[in-house]
Amino acid sequence: MPASNARVPVNEKLGYGMGSFGLEFVSSTISIFILYFLTDVAMIGAAAAGLILMATHLCSAIADPVMGYISDHTKARRPFLLFGGIALPIFFYFLWQVPDLSAEAKFWYYFLLMLGVWMSFTITSVPFNAILPNITTDSQERASLAGYSRFFVLVALIVIGGATKPLSLAFGPESIGFSRLGLIYGILIAGFLILCFLLIKERVHTENTTRYKIKEIAGLIRKNEPFLILMTVLGCVFIVFTTTGMMVNYFFKYNIDFEAFIPIALTCLFLVGAIAIPLWIWLSSKVGKRSVFTICLLGYGLSLVALFFVHSNSLPILLTIFIISGIHFSGVSLSCLSLLPDTVEYTEWKHGVRTEGAQYGIFGMSMKLSGAIAALFAGLMLDLCGYVANVPQTESSLLGIRLLMTLVPAAFCFIGAGILQLYPINEAMHKMMCKEIEDGKRCINPT
Repeated sequence: MPASNARVPVNEKLGYGMGSFGLEFVSSTISIFILYFLTDVAMIGAAAAGLILMATHLCSAIADPVMGYISDHTKARRPFLLFGGIALPIFFYFLWQVPDLSAEAKFWYYFLLMLGVWMSFTITSVPFNAILPNITTDSQERASLAGYSRFFVLVALIVIGGATKPLSLAFGPESIGFSRLGLIYGILIAGFLILCFLLIKERVHTENTTRYKIKEIAGLIRKNEPFLILMTVLGCVFIVFTTTGMMVNYFFKYNIDFEAFIPIALTCLFLVGAIAIPLWIWLSSKVGKRSVFTICLLGYGLSLVALFFVHSNSLPILLTIFIISGIHFSGVSLSCLSLLPDTVEYTEWKHGVRTEGAQYGIFGMSMKLSGAIAALFAGLMLDLCGYVANVPQTESSLLGIRLLMTLVPAAFCFIGAGILQLYPINEAMHKMMCKEIEDGKRCINPT
């Protein structure tokens, strides 16, 4: 592999960040608002809504490794971004409409549109995520690219968190508001993905690297112990993010009786997170990416535990908790992206094969499987606790919402932090692997 460790131009880093912005607008708008939209606006039962989300996540998850294989066996990954800039906004817009249909017809309407969104997302996001190792082999440049990416992600999250709820109410009934937002957000998604396609370059070429067959994917992944450990940790992270994202609307609407705080909480969380990114990039260069990941998982989990004990709408207390959460949230998000590319070199170092497409496909599959589990669990828990939309809740439903928002995701933060200690790749090992790959050497141990 003719590696390139030159500095990446700022315009390419901005372009990479724009791609992250566009994809985040799709995934996070859905993660934060779709369950609420289905239950409280489209008036679909919580269990049925959870089933829609779970089933479509699973279908898309199965496609992720296949898309990874396709990505690894095409000459360039950038054209998939152009596809996403066209297909994703169309499905996204129609997802937020409320058709005048029977309950059964509504179920299938949202199921098919969610499936279209997630399949288009797979075709776009897997090649996009896999493109990072093709931009540079330098570990710190990757961390910098990850920083740009997370900054743009957090900007997207600030817009989503701060604008979605107020704007959904500004146009009258929420059904009209979400319809208008589907159009506005769809235009943003299209613009940023197309700009990403135009700006980024794939400068790390892999023509001389051994190609793998699709039947070999499982064996290669199974031998990549760091990747398996990281996927387990990231599975915990995605359960945390999906569960808290889905529950925040319910928690402040029903438990705290402070629905107006939702955009404030989300804006605070994401704005503080964006400001904290340079801190985590700097600290990663001093103590290592794994240590930063561990600190942030523990800090985020503790902030969720603190939120469990909040029963009033005290603005200072809520703001303090969400500021602390935002600082650690950005570190978790940054670490997810910056650690993953290092496992690509591990496979090449061990076996002489680059499988970034397959690995990022499995990364996407892990994200969606975790999201599917979290969505189904949240929907079933709401249903079992007796949740009924737009009415005062019972004690059992309030407790269910509180647990899903706080202690359940906190537990997964702590579990993930513990498993992360098994991850073996540090900065010195990564530099050694890249040097041996560039020099044409391989690890002599094939297992």
